[in-house]
Amino acid sequence: MLSHATAALELSREAGDLALEVTSLNDVGYSHALLGNYRQAISYCERSLAGSQEAGERNWESAAWDSLGYIHHQLGSYRCAITCYERSLNLCRELADRFNEAGTLDHLGDVHRSAGDMDAARWAWTQAVRTFDEIGHPGSERVRAKLGSLDCPLPAATSGQPAVSVPSS
Repeated sequence: MLSHATAALELSREAGDLALEVTSLNDVGYSHALLGNYRQAISYCERSLAGSQEAGERNWESAAWDSLGYIHHQLGSYRCAITCYERSLNLCRELADRFNEAGTLDHLGDVHRSAGDMDAARWAWTQAVRTFDEIGHPGSERVRAKLGSLDCPLPAATSGQPAVSVPSS
């Protein structure tokens, strides 16, 4: 993934396509994050953020904030991750981007759980499930399972019956 993102970045620069360059910077940064290269990841994603703001590319600004949230979450900088995800979420809502709104709410729930704030995780995941359901996206099932893990941290009963019933909406 990193080699493809790096190649796309070079092509975007050669073409002088600022929007593609901003996207590619974020892709390279996120790829570095997935490999655990967090310092490099932050550098690329911050450049993507600055470029997207300069170009007025709000969708890519949102994506850069989301990537920075992921990186800070992985580094254990939960407060910073939450701030990044909240900025991404606000942009998603301004743009009426329901799919990425739901995804960002899911990520926000993850970082709240990591930070030990189960009530905030539950709130974010509940909002993510509602949004995924409203747009008819199957991602709601994955997030619903996360909610179930908050409600019942113990394994399912051995009788084959679920240990807890999670509401579908």
